[in-house]
Amino acid sequence: MSVGFDSGVQDSIQRLRDALEENQRFHQQINRREAPSFSAFEAFFPDERALSRLLAYLFDGNQGHGQGVDFLAQFLRLIDCNWPIVDCRVQTEYFIWTNGRYLDLLIVVGNHAIGIENKARGAAEQPGQCKDYCEELERRWPGNWLFVFLTPDGGKPESLGAAYENDCRVKLLRCDELAEAFTTCCAPLLPFLASFQRFVRERINGELPLHPGETTMLNELLEERNIDVTVEILVRVGDVRRELLRRFREAMLTRVRGEFKDPTWDAEFRGGASSAPDLNTSCSRLCFFKPAWKGLYAISFSNQAGNAAAVGFGIFYWEREYGKGINRRVADGRLAAELAQSFGTGKSTGHWDWFQYLDRLDMRHYANWYDEDVTRKMAQNGGAQMVNELFPMLKRTIEIAEKYLDQEVAGDSN
Repeated sequence: MSVGFDSGVQDSIQRLRDALEENQRFHQQINRREAPSFSAFEAFFPDERALSRLLAYLFDGNQGHGQGVDFLAQFLRLIDCNWPIVDCRVQTEYFIWTNGRYLDLLIVVGNHAIGIENKARGAAEQPGQCKDYCEELERRWPGNWLFVFLTPDGGKPESLGAAYENDCRVKLLRCDELAEAFTTCCAPLLPFLASFQRFVRERINGELPLHPGETTMLNELLEERNIDVTVEILVRVGDVRRELLRRFREAMLTRVRGEFKDPTWDAEFRGGASSAPDLNTSCSRLCFFKPAWKGLYAISFSNQAGNAAAVGFGIFYWEREYGKGINRRVADGRLAAELAQSFGTGKSTGHWDWFQYLDRLDMRHYANWYDEDVTRKMAQNGGAQMVNELFPMLKRTIEIAEKYLDQEVAGDSN
């Protein structure tokens, strides 16, 4: 039996549909005329390392901006640092040999050093991550270091540990606060700095401005005659997203079963508060697995932070106690090594044999599953486009992982 709506609800839905169509037409026109979403920074620095690379450019006095150490001096003043600026060296992705971590940005000033870790909107900290950075700085530059935790909201890191919890050498800084601190009298650089500040506001902090068409749509949603429908939509949005994710899971699973001619493949959501289909909570995972792998391994899409802004992909240890040791790796690391050959350098952790974030796997458009475009792809044609674009990566991973995981499971059952 179908469920109908009364005439008032139908009228509201039609008005909202008309407003949406008008908004889409407006966007098409404004995009062709003004390209408001275009960002040269995003074009040339598309991944999560963009901010680090841009800061390294500004802080390096030998770069083509021609301002010497002016930008570095402005940064030092912002964090209340009065070190003399001599013998400067700037390095991105500073590798720490003692623990295998990468610090986003290292600035060496004479016999002092500043480590910067930037966490874009929604990016998660790894256990003990910031503590390890501080320990490395203390080991290399004892007593002569600062650690800057750079985030959209200026929040405190959770991974500092007790030793550095209240250390005055740990500085908290907002991304927009830093971007707005840069000034210059050089006219050719003014558009560059303005674009950089906009890039930080919109792409790093996610503060997307409302265009006139969007304002019209927002006003329509808040009209008294439409408010009941709008509220109902808001109340049901979680259910809608979970249903979209469930349908995506089923579509991808159907593709896997067909491609590998094996109807026993399965998929389920794990982690978070429950196993309900959801990727808006930290450590919520969509796992694909063969029956023999269940409870041991899975090939997983996994959200590493709230609001699905840091989706990773890789070989997941279903239960960490399996293997009786945090350092155990599938086939002594050969699976991770082969995946790294196909996809580039990944990471191995206590919960993953190998994983990498989607924006580093040439899938940056799927790095945030709350993004408007991703939601559209998930909703249209049963998520066919999203499945088509993500399946080759999943297929290649299955082809590489299957032989290793089957051998591991068989070995453990003997």
